Amino acid sequence: MSKKIRRILFYSFLSLFILAGGGIIFLSQGWRLKIDNCRLPVIWNCQIAITRTGAIFIESKPKGVVIKIDGEIFEDKSGLIQSGTLITNLLPKDYKVEIEKDGYLPWEKNIRVNSGLVAEVLKIVLVPEEINKKTADITKSIDSFWVNQQKRIILKNKEGLYYFPSSASANESETSNIKLRGDKFIQWSESGDKAIVEDSKNLIYYLYDFNNLSKILNVSAILNNFQQVNISEISFCPIESNKLIVKDKKGALSLLDLNHLKLEDLVKALAWTVKNSNLYYVGETPQSLFLGGFNLILKTSDNLVDLPENLGTISEISSAGNKISFLTKDGGLYLFNRETKTFEQIAHSAKKFAFSYDNKKIAFLDKDDKLNVYFLENYRINVNKKAGEIIDFSFYEKGAASVKNLFWYKDSDHLLINYLGNDGKEKIDFVEIDDRLPTNKYTLVEDALDFFYESGSDNLYFIQDDNLYFVEI
Repeated sequence: MSKKIRRILFYSFLSLFILAGGGIIFLSQGWRLKIDNCRLPVIWNCQIAITRTGAIFIESKPKGVVIKIDGEIFEDKSGLIQSGTLITNLLPKDYKVEIEKDGYLPWEKNIRVNSGLVAEVLKIVLVPEEINKKTADITKSIDSFWVNQQKRIILKNKEGLYYFPSSASANESETSNIKLRGDKFIQWSESGDKAIVEDSKNLIYYLYDFNNLSKILNVSAILNNFQQVNISEISFCPIESNKLIVKDKKGALSLLDLNHLKLEDLVKALAWTVKNSNLYYVGETPQSLFLGGFNLILKTSDNLVDLPENLGTISEISSAGNKISFLTKDGGLYLFNRETKTFEQIAHSAKKFAFSYDNKKIAFLDKDDKLNVYFLENYRINVNKKAGEIIDFSFYEKGAASVKNLFWYKDSDHLLINYLGNDGKEKIDFVEIDDRLPTNKYTLVEDALDFFYESGSDNLYFIQDDNLYFVEI
């Protein structure tokens, strides 16, 4: 073989190696040729471009699902080590993503894949085709009920209040179906082993310790040993269940220590809430209203922010994280950020609101029953939202339904909505807050009354056919 031929072969193979190696690197880094409208016989709209692929990461509950992207099936690779499935080499465009599993309702979403980026589809929750409801073994008729994280139940009917212990608690098996003094439930303690009830006819408050049902405290009588107190509101102190926070008819808040039988004056408030060791309240001076804070451990108070003169009557106040929010009777929903010291009105016609468990969102209902989700900080799970942005869903607006109540699901990315439909049936919906279309909304229960969601046990309780049932979501 001549030297010239050997040289030609060498440079040919070298060129081939460079081209192949470059092509492999080109492909491995996600670069592709994107060809559109290049089909004979009409090719004048043919478009050829070099673009970088993207990917979709999918995470679902339960696992072991069938994933379809534009009809193509992909294996679910999630498991003990890997939380989800990464599907790569997708050209930038919109895709129809479908998630299916035998025994569950299908889920779908239109997802945009961008060049060089991963689109996330997280916290997918599939709903069973058939809801397996279980009875709570209540032997009394029931009009309303209250459940805590220990699955203890207090119910109300025409006869009064009754206590039913958790079915998992063996030492309470002999104390089932206990009739309580009073006709109005007030609150569970943080630990769930105590409750306050009221005899509204005689204006007497009782405290029950369900670990010792022979010990029933007449809170009103104990208070009257100190001074004549006309109680308007009462609550457990979150840091100690043997202490109660009491508000009298004049707005004065006091701390009652049941162990040491001491009564301590705190502050005067028009409205108040307590979270951990902090009591937040709306106070009043001759000149203005203010939002204040009182530390129950350090016994220190702080004027957090002055409130607008035209604020109106406050109907509800709540706190989560470093945020404090309150609702006025005319529908004004206000938010104070303790970290930034900012105060703003986020809604003008709200009628109900709730903080999410991650303290990053507020869900609220307008008076026309439009469902809104307000983002308290920048959010990057599924939806990219900046602090202050709102997602609104119109499927509960007046004429379509009448919403009665709402709860956040434990993942803070779904809501449970109780509403009265056009067919006259009360229903409970499970709704995602991902506003990429279509919105996945499922009816869990029909003909349900007075529902409650307990996040610790992940149980949804509801009254149906005069019985109390629960389902695990």
